[in-house]
Amino acid sequence: MARRDQRADLLATYRNHLLTTCGVTHGTRELFVWHVTKFLTARYGSGRIDVGALKPADVIRYVTTLAPRYSSNTRKSAVSALRSFLRWLQLTGRCASQLVDAVPTVSSHRQSGLPTHLSETELATLLRTFDRGTARGLRGYAAALCRDVGRAIVAYLRKGRPATARRHVFGHHHPPYDQPAGREALRGDIYRAFQHADLCTPSKGTRILRHTTATHLIQRGAPLKSIADVLGHRSIDTTAIYAKVNLPALREVGCDPVFHLSTAGSAPSAPSPRRSGACRPPSSRARRAARTSARETGPATSGTQKLWPRAEANERSTAGQVPPAAATLATRTGPAASRSAAGSGSRTAGRQAAVPPRASA
Repeated sequence: MARRDQRADLLATYRNHLLTTCGVTHGTRELFVWHVTKFLTARYGSGRIDVGALKPADVIRYVTTLAPRYSSNTRKSAVSALRSFLRWLQLTGRCASQLVDAVPTVSSHRQSGLPTHLSETELATLLRTFDRGTARGLRGYAAALCRDVGRAIVAYLRKGRPATARRHVFGHHHPPYDQPAGREALRGDIYRAFQHADLCTPSKGTRILRHTTATHLIQRGAPLKSIADVLGHRSIDTTAIYAKVNLPALREVGCDPVFHLSTAGSAPSAPSPRRSGACRPPSSRARRAARTSARETGPATSGTQKLWPRAEANERSTAGQVPPAAATLATRTGPAASRSAAGSGSRTAGRQAAVPPRASA
């Protein structure tokens, strides 16, 4: 009994420190105390707590065991709570200063994951589990952020909400009736609905319903600014993570080639001839063989310039017949550009670069 009182007194003193000195909200206080309680139980079990005997190895070992069990956000919350608790112990002279520095840092990249959400079928299954014939069922159904949330709240106010002079929406369904229902009561309604629905989801709380609402909105074309206003985000950067689950938009930017073919209604375009090798210039041996064949068969078959004009012009440029600038322009724009670049002294050479030689009679 004395050991329980010691633990309860220690946690009560720390909770009061969070309230009076740190000024944190009620939810943050309870979350930090919950994480600290987990740490003390893992270190001391049900035995006597001696915070003066804590060592850096104890802190590191506990934080390391969190990785397989919790998400990165939960681990970051646990590390923050543990660091706050150890800092308070140091401030009150209960532990050494090196314990705060021993708390590891949890690596977490912003928007590295995907928001978990319910599909349309899963959401419909969850909503059907609420017994809207009872007051609690109406309250849970209205708190589930369903599509017809306005009508659900009206139905709860008319048929389920206890009579009270207070202006809050959700009330207690056990004495005292005039008190508003807290987050724990609403979370309990949603959690019980998940248990009855038997859905295999990574989360069974109210947050997944927020993710579901935002995901369905963005997949139906709602802008991020409107979704940020609905969720109460101060910065649109927080809402930008839902762009990762906007599958219709992702298909449009090229993540699914089959989608483009089905919407365009056309066959895939032919590969580029340059990539396929059709425009690759022939070897010097092939060019010599083509010129020899042209001389033997006459002018009608001397079409080497049409097959590889750039290679022909480059060969003449290196042979000294045409200046390099004129040869380059001849391959790109034709004889006129060749004559302009080569000047008046190389007009004949420019025409030779653009026109294949005729075979002798």
